[in-house]
Amino acid sequence: MHPRYLSIVVALASFALLGCDDSDGQPCILDSDCPDFNEVCIDERCQPRGGLQPDGGTSLDGGPGSDGGPSVDGGAGMDGAVLDAAMANDGGIVDGAVPIDGEACPDLSGTWEVSFVNAETSCGGAAVGRASDLSLSGACTFTASSQEPGAPAIDGTLVVRADETFDPAATAVATGTAEPVSCTGMVDAADSAITLSCNACVMNLARP
Repeated sequence: MHPRYLSIVVALASFALLGCDDSDGQPCILDSDCPDFNEVCIDERCQPRGGLQPDGGTSLDGGPGSDGGPSVDGGAGMDGAVLDAAMANDGGIVDGAVPIDGEACPDLSGTWEVSFVNAETSCGGAAVGRASDLSLSGACTFTASSQEPGAPAIDGTLVVRADETFDPAATAVATGTAEPVSCTGMVDAADSAITLSCNACVMNLARP
């Protein structure tokens, strides 16, 4: 056979094979023209939902995960709910602690007695056994009031941080009859003990 005729025969055969391949699906104009509801009309041919687009991309319309699958918004909503719940817990007293800067700090509310002073003169005459009441007045902020004005223990404001130390920039305490000064110190929540260092005065307090 002449090579020219052979090439024509091969071309016709290839065209026939392509014509028999129904992978492109039934001709259509609308999705409703397709016999199967799982097919959509793409480039005037019925094709499976979620199938490849003519440019090789994956269809997002009706494809797996787009209809009925987990949505990004749904995930964010669930995360938001967890976050809201966590913030709600931070907003109240949790396990005996009060919130400050999103963290928990020890709750010092109640009565505390002086259990040690390094020197009564340095501590304004405050002595072992004298008591003060601490009450919550803000986030991790406590107001100390001596129970007996004539025999004072500590009076003033204590701000305790999450690491159980006092914030010296916000803690101002009068020991005994001394003037209020900035104090440092710490809380031992496990042993219910407070240590204060106010200039020359070092004082320990404990729960009675």
